Amino acid sequence: MHSALFVAKKNSNQSWAEFDAAVKREAETIGKYAIQLSENVWLASFRESPAALALIVAFAEKQGIPYGILQLECEPQWLPVGFDPKPPQNRSS
Repeated sequence: MHSALFVAKKNSNQSWAEFDAAVKREAETIGKYAIQLSENVWLASFRESPAALALIVAFAEKQGIPYGILQLECEPQWLPVGFDPKPPQNRSS
């Protein structure tokens, strides 16, 4: 597996605020291996480590946040007309 897309179902109660705070506290570690695409979506790379996905899943489980994980066998191919979510140092062009 190359990477995984993690999608959390946002709710309006305290559990989401606590989940969000936990993710933000670990932003440096998570940011090494995952890119936050939106408020509730992360693309986690397994090329180096599954640590980011593990942390996000643990935080969601602890707060009872429903989530889904989409496994990606190959590197995502982003359309050239859209945005490129890769950090600048990882872009090939």
